[in-house]
Amino acid sequence: MTPSKHSVIGIISFALSIIFSFIMTMLISIATYLEIKNPGGVEANEDFAAMLGLGMIFAVFMLIVSIIFGLITLFDQNNKKVFGIIGLCISVIFTIIPILLLIIGLLQ
Repeated sequence: MTPSKHSVIGIISFALSIIFSFIMTMLISIATYLEIKNPGGVEANEDFAAMLGLGMIFAVFMLIVSIIFGLITLFDQNNKKVFGIIGLCISVIFTIIPILLLIIGLLQ
């Protein structure tokens, strides 16, 4: 039996991965710009730095939700899996990038 239609959960996974990978890219770009602009770096107790950090945490959380939805789509037998697989791949990539940046920052 061939799958008949696209999975709604797969489409949600794809949409979440696109939206929050864009948000994550923008937040990392803003943080990088602020770090380059200020010679001493951004103070950890500044409100803007805290909001950037909370935004990144929220974006990673939503990307993890997208990963879960993508995994659910993989085990669905009755629907197509294309959007779930694409959403899963994008979410995994943009979840690993901030973790790698964090590790690189801690090593310096």
